[in-house]
Amino acid sequence: MKRNFPLVVLTLVLLILPFTAGLSLVGKKISPITYLPGTTLSADFSVSGTDFPIEVLVDGGVFKHITISEVKNNQFTFTINFSAENQIPPGNYNIGLTVREVPEKIENGISAVISASKSFEVIVYSFQKDINPVLSIPNINQGSKLTLYLSVNSMGYPNIDKIYGDITLYDAENKQIGRVITEEKPLEGLKGMTLTSSFNSSSLPTGRYSANAVVFYDGQSKKANTTFLIGNMDVILENYTSEVEQGYAEFAVQVRNNWGNSLRHVYAKVMVNNQELLQTPSLDLEPWASQQLKGIMKVDQEPGIYPGVIHLFYEGESKEFPFQLVVTKAPVVLAEPVLIQQQIEEAKSFSFIPALIVGLLFVVVIAIYLFKQNYCHNLGTRKEDDF
Repeated sequence: MKRNFPLVVLTLVLLILPFTAGLSLVGKKISPITYLPGTTLSADFSVSGTDFPIEVLVDGGVFKHITISEVKNNQFTFTINFSAENQIPPGNYNIGLTVREVPEKIENGISAVISASKSFEVIVYSFQKDINPVLSIPNINQGSKLTLYLSVNSMGYPNIDKIYGDITLYDAENKQIGRVITEEKPLEGLKGMTLTSSFNSSSLPTGRYSANAVVFYDGQSKKANTTFLIGNMDVILENYTSEVEQGYAEFAVQVRNNWGNSLRHVYAKVMVNNQELLQTPSLDLEPWASQQLKGIMKVDQEPGIYPGVIHLFYEGESKEFPFQLVVTKAPVVLAEPVLIQQQIEEAKSFSFIPALIVGLLFVVVIAIYLFKQNYCHNLGTRKEDDF
């Protein structure tokens, strides 16, 4: 066994070596790659972290025209030729590039071969005319002009001769309130552009609205939609704590800024049975943002349902919301002697397991000791017999 020990250690070291070795493959970032028929893409790479000769392996998948230059000083050139004759189906593909030490050129003996790899994503777009439209309408304050942005990206190689959008606007009840036709423009293959239009929204009330766009391009069409808000200087009550326990309880009020400017010094007062139980710290609300106003209140009321009012204050304005607060009974707190007795019983139950483990360990130690004594006695007897 002693003779084999160095070999075992060496084997373990060599097994761990591939996970700790510093072989690296470094080169220009070229992924993701857009597949363009009839073009060529080249990139230089270098390898470090090894003193052995290396070989380069390529898994091109559907791409057959990939070449690797001769490796000199651990450097080489990786070249992809996208043939114009082959038409690859649209989709996402991967090309694998691996460098590794050459096993047959390593000196005789046990060794581990280390390697490094990179993967390049190649995106093949449609060979037909195709688009990806996105409609965006920012939230506005009441009385402001509404601006509509229709962004269109070409997802195919052919150029598009004419593209435009037909946008219909709806109120919260899905009733049509207006319609906008954008200008017409051409769009190059794999390019993008934004068609911008405006809509007179000065007479529209505050609320939530929606818009649907149909984008027409060379006899085809696609749809896009979005929602937007028209607001004013107001704070919207979104939610609040409706149930608390007797004693000290946290109370939270969720509020939202209803317009496109910041609201300063926003806070809440909570009245229950005409008694003020809480005034929260104040905060600033960013445009269209939601946030919580909260604090700790002392609840002396008996269990039951009580009428209350939440007062919201902001920018010198205020508003109130009636609500009902449910008060529940506080949890029962055990008297100190009872609590101590309960803790003693729990300690007793939990102390059984460590005691059992200690006892088992003691038995094991005694058994090992007796076995050792018996073994030594037998060994001594055997030596005497031999003598």
